[in-house]
Amino acid sequence: MRDALLRTYFGAAARIRTWRKLSGLLRHKMGELDTLILIRDRYAARKHPLARLFTRVIDEINRGRSLDAAFYPWIPQEETMLLRGGVQGNRLPEALLDCVSLIQARQKIMGGVIAAVAYPALLLSLFLVLLLTVALYVVPELALISDPERWTGPAAVLYAVSGFIASFAGAVLFLLVFCAVLAALLSLPYWTGPLRARFDNAPPWSIYRLLVGSVWLFTVATLLRANIQLESILTDMLAADNARPWLKERIGRIKEGYKSEGNFGKLLLSLKLNFPDAELVEDLAIYARMPDFHATMYAVAKEWLDEGVERIGAQAKILNTGLLVGIMAVLCGLGVAIGSMQQQLTNSMGGL
Repeated sequence: MRDALLRTYFGAAARIRTWRKLSGLLRHKMGELDTLILIRDRYAARKHPLARLFTRVIDEINRGRSLDAAFYPWIPQEETMLLRGGVQGNRLPEALLDCVSLIQARQKIMGGVIAAVAYPALLLSLFLVLLLTVALYVVPELALISDPERWTGPAAVLYAVSGFIASFAGAVLFLLVFCAVLAALLSLPYWTGPLRARFDNAPPWSIYRLLVGSVWLFTVATLLRANIQLESILTDMLAADNARPWLKERIGRIKEGYKSEGNFGKLLLSLKLNFPDAELVEDLAIYARMPDFHATMYAVAKEWLDEGVERIGAQAKILNTGLLVGIMAVLCGLGVAIGSMQQQLTNSMGGL
């Protein structure tokens, strides 16, 4: 439990500060161990829990372990790989800044997803609240004024729909819809196979594909730029404890194909995974013919983060439009039904 709490404290923001501090001090020729002790002492002076983490890292380094091995229990696997490449290639300050870029890339794409999904979620909540309010409060109040059995036209339709929503069958339907949405969200990282590949072109699975694919491509590009071999990258990713089945399925196919193809861009195109995106894969296949492909791929992956956020926003707009249409339909239907009801009440009173 303590280790889990320490990992929580050593989140993205704390790691960015640490990697930047380490990189800056190492560039100024300060020793690796002295730098870690300095950071540990600063946390200890503030009685911060991370002082315990850095104490354990320092103890591991004193036992002869490398920086990447000392930090291994506390950081994501991709950052461990970057640190290992920096240690082995004698470019640790640059590798630390690569870790910062990787963390910021994840934050950027996640921020885009949250911003894109928050509005549809709000609209859906408002839509459900509107339906329940009409069914449980508005229509019963109107039924006290006039006998609903005599309602005709839109008023009768509103009464029937409201009665269904307020009934046991309506509750079951709402529960089924909620379970279906929950199942769709839970299936994102776990559902695999040919059928899932078809669903990857529709929200929310397409949003997940863009999200995970964009971060994965930037991670691979960053590791390749650090002179880590692609096969080693893919092997370590498959062995990672936090790798989800959907992503592992694609990494596994890429690794198998790379043994025979040897060209990363062409391989992604030939596999027809559309991962992260069909258009991006076509571009990578073209860039693969050029010299210094790794540097080009890093630039493309970095640009794709912005485009990926835009595409996720475009997919979210589809949900926004559908939900807005649903809300407007309910409001218009309610207005027409109340107007019809008012007319019937007027006619009834005139008859009296």
